[in-house]
Amino acid sequence: MILISILLIILSIVSYKKTVLFSAVVFLYMSNLSSGIEGVKLFYLISLVHIILFYILGYYKRRNNKYPQLILIPTFLASLCYLISSYVGSVHSYAKNIVNIAAWFYYPYIIWHVMSNKKDIDYYGKVLFSFFLIVTCYALIELIIGQNIYTVWAEKSGIIAGELGGVDEEKRFGLLRCNSILPYSSALGMTCSIIFMTLIILKRAGRNHLSKILIVLLPFCVLLSGTRSQFVVFMICLLVLFLNKDYRKTKSMRFILMMGVIGAFAFSAVLAEIVHSIIYSNTSSTGGSSVGLRLGQFYITESYWQQAPWFGHGRSFTWDVAIPESPGLMGAESIIFTQLIDHGIFGLLSYYLIGICLAIWCHRYSKPLAMLPIAFLVGKTMSTVVGVEYNIPIILCIFVVRSLTLIHKPNNEVQHIRS
Repeated sequence: MILISILLIILSIVSYKKTVLFSAVVFLYMSNLSSGIEGVKLFYLISLVHIILFYILGYYKRRNNKYPQLILIPTFLASLCYLISSYVGSVHSYAKNIVNIAAWFYYPYIIWHVMSNKKDIDYYGKVLFSFFLIVTCYALIELIIGQNIYTVWAEKSGIIAGELGGVDEEKRFGLLRCNSILPYSSALGMTCSIIFMTLIILKRAGRNHLSKILIVLLPFCVLLSGTRSQFVVFMICLLVLFLNKDYRKTKSMRFILMMGVIGAFAFSAVLAEIVHSIIYSNTSSTGGSSVGLRLGQFYITESYWQQAPWFGHGRSFTWDVAIPESPGLMGAESIIFTQLIDHGIFGLLSYYLIGICLAIWCHRYSKPLAMLPIAFLVGKTMSTVVGVEYNIPIILCIFVVRSLTLIHKPNNEVQHIRS
């Protein structure tokens, strides 16, 4: 992996824009890949390199549009809160915090300026949807053969620097729980849900990105994730599109409705079990968290939060200290738990503020798109969703807004993006 890291750095110098946009798909979504340096993930390394090269190569001089304040201000406040947590908390992980802030909140700023014209947007769209065609097709292969060969190979070869799903070949709702080449099954569920929404919005605007294939495969892969919280995320995305009359009348949505009816008959038993599992989690036999389990996690979280209520104990305290000390916390399966313990009430509020402000900004350009960050917040509230951080919804929203304003709208509307 060290050779791949070196190659990416060279490519970043030779062809900066394309390497940045390619990395903002492949390595962003496969965030658990190792860089070859112990404890350092490839995406975090390459994002820092791209931020540095943005200034060394002079791309900062080519900035055409002002970065939206509705993204800048809340991400700055969250960054500040995380740094304060490291200073006042018991875990002073400054280096990890700075890297996280750069990759989660500053890297989208780089993408905003790099994605500056139609050619860049087209290239990013092709890479994004081609990548998810690979993700969804491999999930089907994983289902058919009954195991994740990639996971087995990745675990043996040591190319992973984080958690990797698909190791236990777990079944849920009668189907193999899949994660494809993504870090975890919940990551497959959430990303397929929000990419589905992105695809439909762009399809409505006249963009065709392998849409007929992905419109079918993305929802099916949400089902294959076997993650109830991400079923809810998908339903939010789907309902928002159906409730909007401009989308409800399109051929794409009629096709989705037809496929949904066919799927409901084909998987009626599975769907019934899913609904029962979501509504009656305490009595469900499908596994996963129950209300009682989550309450237990909350009580443990509360005890740690009371020790440092305002700014928490510092970055990664939950994973490094709280979970080993209190096994009942398990995976701290909500962003509420990890934010309260690590960053306190200010950290939690700043986290939700980003999603709300991002939704307000998106609403100016597309009402359905405004629900993408809200769906993300719902998913992260209900589950940890390993491998999906704020940079994913921010970059996706930037891509859609840039696409709508720079490609599909009249020239006089392009100026609106400056605000």
